[in-house]
Amino acid sequence: MAKKKADAELRYKRVAVCKECGECHDHKQCASVRKPLRPYNGLRFTADGFDCALPVALDSHSVCSYKCLYCFSNFLGGHGNWDVGQMSLHRLDHMLSGDSAELGNRLLHKALKRHTKRPTPLQFGALTDPFDNIERNQGWALQLPALLQRHNQPIRVSTKGRLLAVPEYLDAWALPETVWVAFSIITPDDELLARIDRYAPSATERLAAMAALSKRGVSTSLRFRPAIPHVSDATPKHPKAYKELIERAAAAGAKALSLEVLFVPGKLEKNQRLHWTELEKIVGVPLRALYREITPRWGACIRPDRSWTEDFVHACRDVAHANGMAFGISDPVWKELNDFGCCCGIDPADPVFGNWERENATNIVVQARKAFEAGHRKKLWGVRHLVPPWADDWPMKKMCMMTGVSGVIGNEISWGDKLRLTWNDVRSNRGPLKYFQGILRPAQLDKDGNVLYRYNHMPRQHVPSIWKV
Repeated sequence: MAKKKADAELRYKRVAVCKECGECHDHKQCASVRKPLRPYNGLRFTADGFDCALPVALDSHSVCSYKCLYCFSNFLGGHGNWDVGQMSLHRLDHMLSGDSAELGNRLLHKALKRHTKRPTPLQFGALTDPFDNIERNQGWALQLPALLQRHNQPIRVSTKGRLLAVPEYLDAWALPETVWVAFSIITPDDELLARIDRYAPSATERLAAMAALSKRGVSTSLRFRPAIPHVSDATPKHPKAYKELIERAAAAGAKALSLEVLFVPGKLEKNQRLHWTELEKIVGVPLRALYREITPRWGACIRPDRSWTEDFVHACRDVAHANGMAFGISDPVWKELNDFGCCCGIDPADPVFGNWERENATNIVVQARKAFEAGHRKKLWGVRHLVPPWADDWPMKKMCMMTGVSGVIGNEISWGDKLRLTWNDVRSNRGPLKYFQGILRPAQLDKDGNVLYRYNHMPRQHVPSIWKV
């Protein structure tokens, strides 16, 4: 038994040998070295479409070189190996042009509202980082801005990289009428961050890249995800880490904060358990055991009860607002705190990026809260607010990149059908009642038998927890 444990730890350490890419065992196989890469279809509808306002996602490569310990893309098929694939710019060009006869391209074109003067932003870097060491050697992203400009297609980038501060990349991507960049940072503590975001740049470097873009007029924001206790709230050297990070982001020009508290995967494979064991050692908290004690529901993602994160989440929102930043939160437990129906924190009035998809559950919760605050406390919300116009033409099984999943994903139903099934589900963890932990309550059925929900105001509880604010 001891030998098996030692062997597992050795394998874990071997993965971390290459300082260039974090992918390979040695530099001879380094994934970041410029070389022809296999084809990879990184253009798709997001699997988070139930409550996401940006329905179309793009990844340039199938693998990320940063290998952060908590990374959720490790659980998705095709993203956990070292066989790096690269997206075809030709396919993206073909889709944006609208001259493709392929059903997927036509529906992606429709979901992006390409027929309007203000298309929906495309999200870039949904599963892998577009500006990591693989990109540094491939140069794929240097070709993308010209294509986007040609098609008048706005893009919201998510990255931990520092490449956008490099003059060549900064010049290519400094496009205020096209580009919004969200920098993912979970703590201002560079020393601690280096142990968790193992091959990614420091928080200081990411904030410097943010400032460089902001000075060129590019919209930037802080993706405070995932917030981790003893990392994001307070560390020995940064007793008000969350406040410091948000204020430094505001000083670097960030116009919005998008927050999400760490979730624990419901099931972990062997290598994934090694990552989480290492994370728990660093944090000093038995996260998996703790979450199973405090969560009201188990599933693919184990999220804590809302009372456990209440004070921390509200503190982050207050600091963001005090610094003139919009507040967004993708954590389903606190959806009602979003300023807008887009958890990226994008104002619907934004002339470039504001035409995000309104048919999503986040927007429903936000609109329900606003109606409640305006005195319309009996207003009901139905499935018609949830299903976008393209959803009934796209198969559910093509929404996800997961493998080995049984049940409804394998059925021949459309994404629109799946949304309706989820909306009408008052028992499972994914239905609105449990997913939002009570903020929407079923009230009655409409004439077609679909559930109508009413907003349920939930006062604060101030339950003591390990979060320090």
